[in-house]
Amino acid sequence: MYNENTVFIIGAAASIKYGFPLGDELTDSVSTLFGDYGKGNTLSERFRKNFEILRQDELLSRISETYPTKVVEESSRHIHQGLHGMRSVDRYLHVHQDNESIVFLGKLAIASSILKYERQSTLYNWQKKLIDTGISTKIQKVQKPITVHDKKLENLTNTWINIFFNNLSEGYTKDTVKNIFENVSIICFNYDRCIEFYLMELLVITFSLNRDTAANILSTLNIIHPYGTIGNCIENGDENYLPFGNSGERPVNEFALAKRIVTFTESTNENTNNSKRIINAVSGASKMIILGFGFEQMNMDILKLPAHKTGTIRKFYATAYGEIEIGKKVILEQLASSFLSNGLPKSGLKLFEENVEFFDDDCETMLQKIRRKL
Repeated sequence: MYNENTVFIIGAAASIKYGFPLGDELTDSVSTLFGDYGKGNTLSERFRKNFEILRQDELLSRISETYPTKVVEESSRHIHQGLHGMRSVDRYLHVHQDNESIVFLGKLAIASSILKYERQSTLYNWQKKLIDTGISTKIQKVQKPITVHDKKLENLTNTWINIFFNNLSEGYTKDTVKNIFENVSIICFNYDRCIEFYLMELLVITFSLNRDTAANILSTLNIIHPYGTIGNCIENGDENYLPFGNSGERPVNEFALAKRIVTFTESTNENTNNSKRIINAVSGASKMIILGFGFEQMNMDILKLPAHKTGTIRKFYATAYGEIEIGKKVILEQLASSFLSNGLPKSGLKLFEENVEFFDDDCETMLQKIRRKL
């Protein structure tokens, strides 16, 4: 339970323990999808092999209706080769923002990769085990002999979303849990839906709620994905519904899927709904919790308050695992530039530094350490 407006900023490192990649790993994954050049494979053969999660033949047919085969070949080659010089796919798509085919194919590859990672994640296997044992709506743990794989599932209790939920749910009952997400906003820079998916399951099994009730409660959480997601993983009548790790339960509209991914250029447009929501969340926050975030300048620009907005954040808590002191100083300057309407306060960086606490820990350890400060 948080009594003050608190914003969580979530980066790629926060999802590692669920089986998701860091930016450079996702870059490699996307690049690989456009590989196999010079091996005599046709475009159709490469799509059939590399985009195995999607409906390859229909997909290629629809792409061909929009882009000539030569353009698709050329764009695919550019993506495959060009990503080797980039730390993230987002940066690459920003560089090529004016090339419609590269942006579309890049978004499609991101969506395909994220679906694959979701299906391989510990969360997907955890839910499957609950369903297989018939206790998906109960609070009890799976009562089966522990195998190596089962131990991985048990370790979910030591991940940041579980700790976040336990901290947040303290003091709530089944009658009052509808208010659990008051005073909380999450700005997640990841494409995956780990947060929504896991929180939904935790609401169901912890408070013995039916799924409709849990979905309604989850809908009150102000969660923003600046770079979009591949769809809503909660089934509530939303046309954008796509099950977590979709294993064929729902047909995939690849063009719609790609459109849900957002480039940096699109995310920084102040007139978009996401941009307005980010500004409102950040400008109204008293505390900011930063987990697994790399402080890339592109992402800091997305969070930057416009000049006419005055931030109210009094305290920052951030993971800075492995950062040396000079690196932390740079991060301090970035934070001041993004969250103070006029940059550094007159009293200088030293005063601002007193409100920023760095932790040379993983996300889980930091959350445990600051639990009573929230």
